Amino acid sequence: MQWNTFVIVTLMGSMTLLTGCSFFGTPVGQDRVEANTLEQEIANYKEWKAPDFFDGYHKSRHPLPEFVKYYANDTLLNSIDNPANGSIVVKEQFDQDKKFIGLTVMKRIDGYAPEHGDWYWAIADTDVEITNAGKLNSIWTSSCIDCHKHKGDYGNDLLFIND
Repeated sequence: MQWNTFVIVTLMGSMTLLTGCSFFGTPVGQDRVEANTLEQEIANYKEWKAPDFFDGYHKSRHPLPEFVKYYANDTLLNSIDNPANGSIVVKEQFDQDKKFIGLTVMKRIDGYAPEHGDWYWAIADTDVEITNAGKLNSIWTSSCIDCHKHKGDYGNDLLFIND
């Protein structure tokens, strides 16, 4: 029994490390409603522009994914110094061979999560279907926020793309 528990905990921990930021939860309730809306909003994200200096592939700050590409909606591009409500940034993730492996998404929603800059966080699979989303929990706080919290040159907005 102890061996099985050890294996499960080890596998879950490994998956958390491999995905960079994951396991904040399968969206349910209001988070599922937000996820459904966000899936529609990002359906054509490849038509969006990259923020200045973030066009093309970039080496990731995490071991996985190896490379990333950024896209921002017009709301974010028009308020880049102080992201407005409705701002969305999409980060495509690629492996070492530049094969697409999924997305991470941040959307600013006024009053959603004041303790984390009012950002709604999401992970989408290669079909752009959101699999994990919502407010950050203790696992996310130690993996995502611990890195993003240092990105606050423009009012603690938690973004890398405008610093």
